[in-house]
Amino acid sequence: MIPIHQIHPALVHVPIVLFTLVLVLDVLIVTRGGNLTDRTQLSTTAFWLMWAGIASAALAAVFGVIAANYALEHGFPMDPIAAHQGAAVLAVVVFLVVAIVLSILRKRGTPSRPDAVGSIAS
Repeated sequence: MIPIHQIHPALVHVPIVLFTLVLVLDVLIVTRGGNLTDRTQLSTTAFWLMWAGIASAALAAVFGVIAANYALEHGFPMDPIAAHQGAAVLAVVVFLVVAIVLSILRKRGTPSRPDAVGSIAS
């Protein structure tokens, strides 16, 4: 059986790959003249991959806390752990905000233009 503190290093690659794939698909969609809220196969795939990345990042974070506690108990310095956690939280928050905005725009059927994002508040 894998020690619980070693699960995080295995899981952390899943959201990294998913978020990278989302970015590649989003660039592909936009360069082809589409928009991210279209209900095409490509934009829908990118949308759900983003939510899968967020869910997998949350799971990796749970095991990351366990791994961090283990590392601290065994003398690993806190600074690299804190930097790693900070970068991970920032990335997940950015993707979560984008996913929520896209969810609202998709529900409303609003194109994903910069001026459309302002209409969310109204």
